[in-house]
Amino acid sequence: MLFAITANHHDSFAMHHSKVTRHNIVDWRPFKRDLVQELAEACCKEGVRFCVSCLHRQDWDNPNGYGNHWDYDPAKKDFEKYLREKPLPQLRELLMSYSPLGLILSDRGIDTDEEAKRPIDLVHELQPQCLVNGRLGN
Repeated sequence: MLFAITANHHDSFAMHHSKVTRHNIVDWRPFKRDLVQELAEACCKEGVRFCVSCLHRQDWDNPNGYGNHWDYDPAKKDFEKYLREKPLPQLRELLMSYSPLGLILSDRGIDTDEEAKRPIDLVHELQPQCLVNGRLGN
């Protein structure tokens, strides 16, 4: 049995206590609790494989993420900078803080094979037993 939660969504909001951005459930909302941590602990206690969904491409809040073309000029986007500064560090947080993860889900591909390989390699490096769904690639 497994359970999956969307840890980071395309509106850039994190349902975990992210050190990468204050736009998260602990720092931004009155809830002030790490929902991902609570669910990870509950799953572990019950013997359920804990899984997370996190997007590595879309981010409506960051000027370099894909998706928000109404506030930010697409021609000025630096996706490499975005990937390096936000989604990869947040993926690292999830892999290091909510271990062991059974699966990393993504529902948006990344444009190039090189860009898609980086998060996959990070998962395999930090949690070799964790699966990655096929929708992360381009």
